[in-house]
Amino acid sequence: MSKRIKTIVKTCAKCHKPFSTADDNITLCRECMNKDLKAEAAAELARQNTVAETRNCKYCGKEFTITVGEKEFLEEKGYSLPNYCPDCRKALKDYKREHGGLSHICKKCGNEFKYSVPMVLDFVFKQKPLYETCMDCHRKEREQEREHRKGHSGNRRNEVYATATCRDCGKEFVITVGEHDFLVNHGYENMPVRCRDCRHKRQVNALVTDMRRMGEEPVDTIITSDEPVIPHANAAEMVPDISAMPEQTDIATDNADTMTDVEADTTVAKSQDTEAVSNEPAEVNTLSGSFDNAAGTATDNDTNTETA
Repeated sequence: MSKRIKTIVKTCAKCHKPFSTADDNITLCRECMNKDLKAEAAAELARQNTVAETRNCKYCGKEFTITVGEKEFLEEKGYSLPNYCPDCRKALKDYKREHGGLSHICKKCGNEFKYSVPMVLDFVFKQKPLYETCMDCHRKEREQEREHRKGHSGNRRNEVYATATCRDCGKEFVITVGEHDFLVNHGYENMPVRCRDCRHKRQVNALVTDMRRMGEEPVDTIITSDEPVIPHANAAEMVPDISAMPEQTDIATDNADTMTDVEADTTVAKSQDTEAVSNEPAEVNTLSGSFDNAAGTATDNDTNTETA
């Protein structure tokens, strides 16, 4: 015979409804227990979806977030935090699934090497071809190609290829073999028609024009061929604010008034000196006249004495 389980009728601590249970430790009914479990699950889900860190993708630069749940999962598994956004990670994952990973066999040396993540993402998003050789073999190819080019030019890179007359200043300038090879290798058909100084002047003037077009007024500079001056990027901010400076007219007026007062005082002093100088001869004449009169009186007295 099966053993009967003894049930106990209790009252729920939340809804105060009666319920039967075999466990004496249970205080809630089934409905209240389910509600509490759902609330706890929702709170845990909200906690895991909380943003723990914000980063910028190393490839596309897009900003992405790492949640608390992702961070705890990666730390638990021993993985590092991602440096690429979810779109780039998905593209990388699809490539690995299709090609069996990032490994590849070098066509020259036969060694196995791995593609870098930016290289694979360039292949996926920008359709750039992947290298068929490892980095060592690719580096050797580049060195061989460089040596091959040196063998063609040798020490002739600084030799004169052609001589031309500048279109702007009329000076004669030289085009070297190295410059000619560079222009040809990069697809330029026309040779330069201006000297180095005039080309630099045109670049500076174009820079100034672009700055003015963007609303920035550069400081006026005199560009010479000896020491070319490039305007500062924040030249407009370097110009002093004239409105904040004291008015020059007031200073000039004050100086003018001060100078007028000084000149007036100087004029008065000069006039007084002139009057004093002009009065001196009169006093001398007066004194001389008094001496003459005294002398004449003395002469008359002597004459009278002799007569008597």
